[in-house]
Amino acid sequence: MTADERFHDTAMPPFPWQQPAWQRLCEQFHASRLPHAFLVHGVPGVGALEYAAAAARYLLCHAPLEDVACGRCRGCSLLKAGSHPDIFRLRAEEDATQIKVDQVRECVEFVARTAHFDLRKVVIVEHADAMNINASNALLKSLEEPGADTVFILVTQRLSAILPTIRSRCQSVALQVPPLDEAQRWLQEQGLDQDKQGLLAQAGGAPLLVRQWVQDDFPARQATLFEQLSHLLEGRVEGLRVAQDWQKQSMDELLQNLLFALDALIRDKLSHAGTAPPETRALAQSASGLSVQLLFKLRDRLVVKMQQWRRNSNLNPAMFTEELALDWQALSRRSARA
Repeated sequence: MTADERFHDTAMPPFPWQQPAWQRLCEQFHASRLPHAFLVHGVPGVGALEYAAAAARYLLCHAPLEDVACGRCRGCSLLKAGSHPDIFRLRAEEDATQIKVDQVRECVEFVARTAHFDLRKVVIVEHADAMNINASNALLKSLEEPGADTVFILVTQRLSAILPTIRSRCQSVALQVPPLDEAQRWLQEQGLDQDKQGLLAQAGGAPLLVRQWVQDDFPARQATLFEQLSHLLEGRVEGLRVAQDWQKQSMDELLQNLLFALDALIRDKLSHAGTAPPETRALAQSASGLSVQLLFKLRDRLVVKMQQWRRNSNLNPAMFTEELALDWQALSRRSARA
């Protein structure tokens, strides 16, 4: 199921680990005390966008059942078909990395119109951190003077990248990573094998990320990356050449894989017992000549780069991946001198 299909699937309720936030939304709905704007945030894989879509379905449903959209009324049917006139999805255009001010102006025009049905209008801002400064300021005007029949739902995985002036005008909805047993149980219900559930540790406990990885053949891509790291440490390949491959990958996935590899190598060094997981055993052999101090230094550099990426989506991907690859290539020279 694609992201758009999940968005329009009126049968999909909020996920189990989202229930505390969902219950608060329902209580506000029943008390007619809905805020005019929500800011939904959480790490990748906890379902921030799915939560926003479920909230939109609920708010636009003509006859909600047990605090979820009924899936059968005219509003639900139009949402499922992607033709509901009272919802506006503000997101970066295809092949673009930013939400532009002209798109926000279209949104403002939508907000000014009267709702087609006797309910409300809903605006969902997907990846709200992708708004440039002009777009953010244009949206801010609508948030400062919201219409009585409009609810904004902003979604982000990078809360720190949202302007404080926008954050202050939204009710925060923080989605947490579920407990391990709850995540494992949900993945089992989705039909994932026990060995695939081992990816939870790499995903930071985020179950939707694990499901996405399995569907997208993540284990194979990870194996290729770890082989490239081994070759970099052994001096068998140039960092700039590897960086060209890395530019084609999801940056979040690449950074998470690099961090996982370093953590596995550090644990293996500290244990002195060959405890590297199966995925990194060959890499651990290539890193046998490196000190744990060097690995810690590289980890510190990587964490700084991860923070830079999450704060600034406008970083040059080519230069960024080249720096990452050259950091690993530099280790090969240290290993050769060891």
